[in-house]
Amino acid sequence: MAGWSYQWISQLSFSPDSWSAPMDLMRLPLETDATTATISQVKRLVGLLPDEGEVPLFVFDAGYDAAGLADGLKDVRADVLVRIAETRVFHPDPPERGPGAMGRPRRHGARLPLADQSTWTAPDATARLSDRRYGAITVSAWHKLHPKLHGHGRWKGEDELPIVRGSVLRVEVEHLPKATARGKKTLWLWWSGAGKPDVERCVIAYLRRFDIKHGFRFKKGTLAWTTPAVCTPQQADRWTWLVAAA
Repeated sequence: MAGWSYQWISQLSFSPDSWSAPMDLMRLPLETDATTATISQVKRLVGLLPDEGEVPLFVFDAGYDAAGLADGLKDVRADVLVRIAETRVFHPDPPERGPGAMGRPRRHGARLPLADQSTWTAPDATARLSDRRYGAITVSAWHKLHPKLHGHGRWKGEDELPIVRGSVLRVEVEHLPKATARGKKTLWLWWSGAGKPDVERCVIAYLRRFDIKHGFRFKKGTLAWTTPAVCTPQQADRWTWLVAAA
């Protein structure tokens, strides 16, 4: 909405569908840390969901702090899936120390740059599936990897930085939809949650994430979400919640 930034959580199905169900929204003030706000929003929504049944999977596009979300939601009944850049570097846990080893224990194993295939170990899980829009899809997953965090931003002032473990997924598709035919056919995803991810579920969920665009076109075009020239944040909130309810 013009003048204010809103973040929506919408429910999507696992099959191609042009409809989405708004579950929650919040306005992000300029001074708000986006990662902290997202963690609070997810916690608020999960608190309203039933405790039984399938664990909810929250899917985020590139631009979100994957490690920050994983750490902030580690005690929440939710799985997190975030698109990450191929320039990222991850590490396994270091090998166990032998008897009589001296010095401070290592916290990180060998470097695993996503862009350098020569450093990749054998994947812990693989899958092949087919999609009408993307053709044959090949997935490789590496579990229990972690990034090396640095003492700035979210981690500023921390005496000892946490080890945030998760799974890294490499997804390669046969072809892209016509609208994005010039884009890359390989993407990387970061998953965090309890146990290990269902890699097929993760890939399908991420591909379905693009269906949310139909919902926003409907909100803006048919429901006129961005049309009124409201003057205050409170007016923007009321109008936005009315649009969500509609």
